[in-house]
Amino acid sequence: MSAAMPIVIIELYDSGVRISDGKNILANSVSCALIESDDSILVGEQAKHQAYLRPRESSINFWSQLSENSDTKHIISNAEIAYRHLENIWNSTNYSDQEAILITPVNLDKHDLGLLLGICKKLSINVAGIVCNAALAMQQPAKDCKAVFLDLLQQQFAVTEINQDVIGLSLKQPSRILDYGLQSFINNCAKAVAKKFIAETRFDPLHAADDEQQFFDKLPLWVNTLSEKDSIECKLSIGEKHFTIQVENEYLQSANKKLFEETAAHLNLLFHGHNNIAIFCSSSCKQVFGFYKFLASLPG
Repeated sequence: MSAAMPIVIIELYDSGVRISDGKNILANSVSCALIESDDSILVGEQAKHQAYLRPRESSINFWSQLSENSDTKHIISNAEIAYRHLENIWNSTNYSDQEAILITPVNLDKHDLGLLLGICKKLSINVAGIVCNAALAMQQPAKDCKAVFLDLLQQQFAVTEINQDVIGLSLKQPSRILDYGLQSFINNCAKAVAKKFIAETRFDPLHAADDEQQFFDKLPLWVNTLSEKDSIECKLSIGEKHFTIQVENEYLQSANKKLFEETAAHLNLLFHGHNNIAIFCSSSCKQVFGFYKFLASLPG
């Protein structure tokens, strides 16, 4: 009997693509593309570091809008951009001879799924199976609980009820779609930090493209560091001038207070009358500063 073909996992989580062998991450690429021309498309970190310098040529929404055209100045389909993105990360792994399991967002419709499978076929990716990220997040039943799955997309927040019965687990469709997403949370944090720079140094990091690019390149590191500290020093350099501020954990936590409260209101409606609740989250929720602290503050 021949040995089973090794399997890799391709997780498409809207704001990025992650490839793993089930234990270790083999490659991870942010969903960002810079369309220079039909023949020249930069993707991932390379594109991200130019996104604010060339905004009319940059896109982050192609995975969530596969059937539409790019929102850049170039006439090109999002499916073509997604193809280039997946091609880039897939070729970087040297695992082209292995079968793949696709993990897809909870609200991926049949048409976009067909486009995704077409992209995989064009790249000679042998798809052995497809798993919804919600089903993967909740691998075991949460007994005597009202359960929901939160999938944070670039521009939307999908809240999906999970039904549990003797047959197993199932998702209640359609999901509740909230009209804010990952970018809303990130932009609120950015505005809060920028406001502090303006107030304390009179320097606006969002005024000029070069400054804005430097600011957003550094913001993820600041946010990640602050999640483990009470406060951090944030520094920007423009030529020979240096601007430094101190940002407190509590201050940045308050940047998304309104969105957290709105999310809590939606969850309270779902959980009304249930004392025991279980909340499962997509991997993108980790990108929001203070998100798990917010969840821990919910009753139940």
